Amino acid sequence: MNSIKSYKIKQWLDYSNDDLIAAVHFYESMEFPIYRVVCYNAEQSAEKFLKAYQIYFDMEIIKTHDLSRLVKSLLGFDEELAQFLESLKNLSNHAVKYRYPDDFEDLTKEDAEESIIIAKQIQKFITIKIVL
Repeated sequence: MNSIKSYKIKQWLDYSNDDLIAAVHFYESMEFPIYRVVCYNAEQSAEKFLKAYQIYFDMEIIKTHDLSRLVKSLLGFDEELAQFLESLKNLSNHAVKYRYPDDFEDLTKEDAEESIIIAKQIQKFITIKIVL
């Protein structure tokens, strides 16, 4: 792998990790966590991990917040990603649906906890697979 590609992947992984750190921080350190912010950052983390994986396979980055779409684009390179398709559906909603005020119910503590767990699973899966 050339150094430019390696650097680009590292940047995406760093941003992914930063978003996950932010999600956990917002969840653990606030007296009254804002669960939609936790979920949003967890979604952003998972999204950036998947996009780093696209770069790893020399794919064009798909500009979408639909995590299932990102996973499906990668299945030809890594079929094991299919295990995440179901759990990523709800997480995708956190990037768009809850970003702006509307008539939706607010996200819950359980939503936030689940979002962090999913993002950590994606982090572990992809960081094991990517060899820089």
